Amino acid sequence: MPDGSTVIKQGEKTPIYGSDSVTGVATLTINGTPTCTLRDSSNAIVSGVNGVNVTANDVGAAAAPRAWYNLDSSALALIPGDYELAFVISVTGSDGIARVVKPNVRVTVIAEWQ
Repeated sequence: MPDGSTVIKQGEKTPIYGSDSVTGVATLTINGTPTCTLRDSSNAIVSGVNGVNVTANDVGAAAAPRAWYNLDSSALALIPGDYELAFVISVTGSDGIARVVKPNVRVTVIAEWQ
């Protein structure tokens, strides 16, 4: 089940945000560069977005730090349908424990004319 969802028009460029928190931990700080992978509705990886570095991420401690990927549905030739963008983010909590969080976002691509 996705942690979030968004709708974009075919041919659109837009940032897709992944964010997560850990129950009982006040803040998380992102370590290194998060990555993401885009899969289509049949769970096949979309060419060009397999374990790629995100466009940017929050810096510093936050309750639910964000990473984002600027999704260009035109360059990827995405057809209308449902996709899932899965992030892999290494974090250290305010409790000193290192973790990996994996938020995912359902991306619904609709035809330009809708």
